[in-house]
Amino acid sequence: MTFELLRGGGVAVNFRVSYLILIAAAIVLPVNTSWGEDSKSRPDIGQIVSVISEAHIQASLERLVGFGTRNTMSDPSHPERGIGAARTWIFRELQSYSARLQVRFSRWPIDQRTGLPVTELYNVIAVLPGKTLPETRVVISAHYDSAAGLDPEAPAPGANDDGSGTAAVMELARVLSRFEFDKTLVFMAFAGEEQGLIGSAQEAATAKRESENIEAVLYNDIIGDDAPGPELNKQTAVNVFAGKRGDSPSQELARFVHDIGRRYLPSLVVNAVSQADRIGRGGDHLSFQAQGFAAVRFTTPYEIVTNQHNIHDTLENMSVEYCTRVAKLNAAAAAALALAPKTPPAFTAMSRGENEVDLKWKPAGSGIAGYAIVIRAIDAPFWEQEIRVGKVGEYRLKDISLDSVRLGLKALGSDGYASLVTPAMVITR
Repeated sequence: MTFELLRGGGVAVNFRVSYLILIAAAIVLPVNTSWGEDSKSRPDIGQIVSVISEAHIQASLERLVGFGTRNTMSDPSHPERGIGAARTWIFRELQSYSARLQVRFSRWPIDQRTGLPVTELYNVIAVLPGKTLPETRVVISAHYDSAAGLDPEAPAPGANDDGSGTAAVMELARVLSRFEFDKTLVFMAFAGEEQGLIGSAQEAATAKRESENIEAVLYNDIIGDDAPGPELNKQTAVNVFAGKRGDSPSQELARFVHDIGRRYLPSLVVNAVSQADRIGRGGDHLSFQAQGFAAVRFTTPYEIVTNQHNIHDTLENMSVEYCTRVAKLNAAAAAALALAPKTPPAFTAMSRGENEVDLKWKPAGSGIAGYAIVIRAIDAPFWEQEIRVGKVGEYRLKDISLDSVRLGLKALGSDGYASLVTPAMVITR
């Protein structure tokens, strides 16, 4: 099932419009009056979106395709071709963007138990430390390896799969590293995806084992296919795969991205899809979902499979303009998450009897201006109503039944940024 905007007549439409007006009026965005290297002002999200550069993404894609192949099993010692040359270039590019980016290789062995040749894969990771909530992390990711058949040295340009995602992640690192954010931003380029999500599985397992506080993972894979035929270069939507379990952390992240898209990039419709990935297939976001982290995948709704995993996956067969629009959506979502308060902890909802519900949670300390309760009909895909309740730890809802609604809670920062939603845990008597 794909989440879609509620449509209908009468009260439902009026209710949705009033909700959007309420949200728009409540958001007060800080204005950054200058654009300079390593700016320490709080960024304006609209400005960030506007400076994501199609030219930079194009240049990165040309360089990635120029390595001939980026197969994880290709010769790592060749100075100009293959996986080793590609990862070295990505590493150095990320280093060049800002002195505040902490760039490293994350090296993992591939051993004989996988049935693959013994080798090592290298994930490339760049960390932009947060200012006030550095322990909370927002990950923007893609996989930089490519494949074409069984021969690791066969030409595998991998422009769309997944040069498109890698170029987008690199552009976000370039732009976002010029600002300071409350939370830590982590830019990850995985290897070994084509061999079975190996690189991401290692990172996700390590993050779980070391109790890293990863609040969200934005994963980009195949974000360069545009609408086919006469609609070429007119693609107006992107799929965000979130998993099937209702009110899961990943689905709440997809709802967040959907709202951010409407606010900052209304020309690109966000399809929040309630399945893990394309049918019978998967990407690196699944490694993080398996470890309990909120993770979603961005991909085109018009996937041209015949151009994948072969010599036809070229720049000429993809749209850099569409890739750039998806990168802009990623930038807005990542920045909004990194500027928002932490996601509230679990909270409870208990019916008091005749259409009254008691909500209770543990309020946070500093950095929270207040909380908002969000409400939607039990069969509605998106939150429909918001009630701002101040900096409290409990609230009583009247004229409402737990049998007909879903409830959630989000934290509000003093500058208007809102956290991800925590769904209510319903307690029965």
